[in-house]
Amino acid sequence: MAYLHKNTKYKVKEFLAFESETAGSLITSEYLRAKGCWSVKRTLDYIRKYSGNLESVSYIYVLDEYDHLNGIISIRQLLLALDEDTLSNIMIREVISVHANTDQQEVVQKLKNYNFSALPVVVGVNKMVGIITFDDVMEEEATEDIQKLGGSEPLNQSYFESSIWIIFVKRIPWLLLLLVAEAYTGTVLKFFEDEIETIVALAFFVPLLVGTGGNTGTQVVATIIRAAGIGEVQFKDMFRVIRKEILIGLLLGLSLGVAGLVRAYMLGVGIEVAKVVAITMIFIVVWASLIASALPLILRKLKLDPAVVLGPFITTFVDGTGLIIYFMVTKAILNL
Repeated sequence: MAYLHKNTKYKVKEFLAFESETAGSLITSEYLRAKGCWSVKRTLDYIRKYSGNLESVSYIYVLDEYDHLNGIISIRQLLLALDEDTLSNIMIREVISVHANTDQQEVVQKLKNYNFSALPVVVGVNKMVGIITFDDVMEEEATEDIQKLGGSEPLNQSYFESSIWIIFVKRIPWLLLLLVAEAYTGTVLKFFEDEIETIVALAFFVPLLVGTGGNTGTQVVATIIRAAGIGEVQFKDMFRVIRKEILIGLLLGLSLGVAGLVRAYMLGVGIEVAKVVAITMIFIVVWASLIASALPLILRKLKLDPAVVLGPFITTFVDGTGLIIYFMVTKAILNL
C-alpha cells in the first residue's frame, strides 16, 4: 500500500471493504465513462484512445462530476448516432444496476435475465464504483460450486495462496461428518450378515451396486443445482422434476440392470443371484434419482446451500439405503 499512488490506494481500500461473494468483491474499476455533455464524436475519439486495456467495452457509462450514474449507452447505439448528438440526448436513463452488497448469485441471475455482458455496481445514492462482467462472476460461481460439490468449503483465495492449514481446516469437518455417516453402511452389512454367509457371492456386487447408485445421484444433483442456480427450476417445480428424473432413472436402471446381469453371468454366480443384481440395479438407480432430484430444491427452500452438502451426502446416503434395497430384494427372490 505504501508504494501505491494516492488515487489507487483509495480505490484498493474501498474494494477491500466489500464482503466476499458480493458484487463489490468482483468489480472491475476500469470501464468506459463519459460526461452527458460530450458529443458522440468526442466519445468515439475517447474510446479509441483509452479502451485498449479495458476488460469490457460493450457499454459507456455516463457519470456526473460526483460519479453518480446518470445513464448508459451501448457501442451499437453510439455508432448509429450522429456525430453532433450529445450523450445526454441518446443515453438510456433507466439503468439496471446492482448494489455492491448484492450476493453474486443474484448478480448472475440478473445478468442472465437481461442478457447483459456487464452490470454497473453502485453504492449509496447511485454512485458508481465499477462494473461486474459476466465472465468474472460466472468463473467465481463455478469455482465455488465445484469445491462445494467435492465436499469442501470453498477457498477464499487461490490454491497456492492458501496455506496447508487453511485447506486442512476447510476439508476436515466434512470428512469427519461423512465418516460418521458412512459408518451406518457397516451397520447394514452387519444386520444382513447371515444372508452374506449363506450366499457369499452377494458380497461380490456390493461395490458395483452402491457405486452406481452414488454416481447416479451425483449426476442428478449436479444437474438440478445448476438448473436451480440459473433460475430454470424452482421449488414449485419439484414434482415435475421428480417425475422426469424417475423416468430417466428407470431408463438408466434398465440399461444398467442388463449390464449387471451380464456381469453377474460372467462371474458364474448363478442365474438367481444374477436376477437379484439386475433388479436391485433398477431399484437403486430409480431411488437415487428420486432422492437427488428432491433434496436440492428442498434445501434451497430452507435457505441452505445444496452444493456444499449434496455431493458427498448423496453418495453416502445411497450407499446405505442401496444395501438395504439389495438385501431386501435378495430375501424376496431367494427366500432367505
